[in-house]
Amino acid sequence: MIAKIDPELSRKFRSKVHDHNEFVRLHFVDLNGKDVWSKICSCMDWLDVAVQGLELPDQHQNMNVTSLSFTHFIVTIDIIFESIKNLWVSFEQATNIQYPYENDCSIFNANEFGRNFSDEEYFKKIRAWFGLHAVNGNKEDIEGYPKNIRFFTSWSSASFFNENVFSLQLYSNNSCAEEQYGGTKEIEVNKVIEFIERRYNTLYELMNIIDELYDKEKQRLQQTPVLLNKNSTYLEQMEQLYRESKERRLTSEHYEFEIERYISFLKCDLDKFNDKSREFVSEYLNELKGIIPAYKRIIQNVEWIELSVFNLLSLRSQISVDHHYEISKIIEYAVNEDHPGIGNYGSYKFAMNRLINKEILPDFSLSLSGKSLSLLIYALDHNWTKEHPKFTKSNGYNESVNIVDNISDNLTE
Repeated sequence: MIAKIDPELSRKFRSKVHDHNEFVRLHFVDLNGKDVWSKICSCMDWLDVAVQGLELPDQHQNMNVTSLSFTHFIVTIDIIFESIKNLWVSFEQATNIQYPYENDCSIFNANEFGRNFSDEEYFKKIRAWFGLHAVNGNKEDIEGYPKNIRFFTSWSSASFFNENVFSLQLYSNNSCAEEQYGGTKEIEVNKVIEFIERRYNTLYELMNIIDELYDKEKQRLQQTPVLLNKNSTYLEQMEQLYRESKERRLTSEHYEFEIERYISFLKCDLDKFNDKSREFVSEYLNELKGIIPAYKRIIQNVEWIELSVFNLLSLRSQISVDHHYEISKIIEYAVNEDHPGIGNYGSYKFAMNRLINKEILPDFSLSLSGKSLSLLIYALDHNWTKEHPKFTKSNGYNESVNIVDNISDNLTE
């Protein structure tokens, strides 16, 4: 690890990418028909790998090992460079901001083969010469020479006089070109580090760009009214809001599973329930109506809001806790009835019979399937919660107990 390339910056960038309720993932997974998110993920992964593995080239007694160490150093630098460059390419697709170092030549000030090179062009030459394409015969178009002139390199070595400098010999298949442009080529390690440090630090700019993109998109959505036809059924309203949340992307995962569960409940035929069950199922559905304005507000404000009304779509009674295994098996099978192979039928039947025998579930539960059975369990749980709320530390059931192993232990609050 090299101090100027601090891995903490890479970690901060990854954290920013996942900030704002996963804005980057949701916004870039389908950007103009392209999955740009997958590219961003790849860049972040390799950036982490390279930054944490970057080390200065070793000065070894065996010059072959030293040569390979420098090649490893250059390749690692190149991974960082390509990761940064392609992150900029990814974000540029959603902004007008341009990568700042495209034509910069302030570090190497390179002139080879009769022309000037930008720092990034020259770095790619260094990468090729010092090991990655050393024996490939790199083609160069040089004015006054035939096309397809090729250059090759010797092994590299560290300077005896300056450990910061590595050098090699550049050969050619054209003797005149070799005489004019070949010979010893040197590169300073410090300049390579300065080259990558500048580009690595542009992650700060990219983090600011993410914040700006998020604020701009959030403001745009907030200024776009969520229109809801209050004369439509509750099911129609919820389906409309759910579609709206998906189209807006930023809110697509807010209470996603709870909303899908509620929509499935609204699709149930209440005639499938007996009179007694239909009464508390209807009461439960009536209380769930408060989700509609709450969900609309979340979508309109583009904010995750912790609202107690959504707790109604969770199992909250101590009875559900005490029979967690059986209830989870029943719900697992019920919600996946349209997907054969998901949910074990044997476990489902065992759990149903067990809870019916204990009079936790009514006998007619066996006649229900899918979302209707799931609705019954959640409605029952809602009813149970009134008299059997889940025990918590606050009501004394799960109060922690201090166990003293040694009489010398100090008891503290």
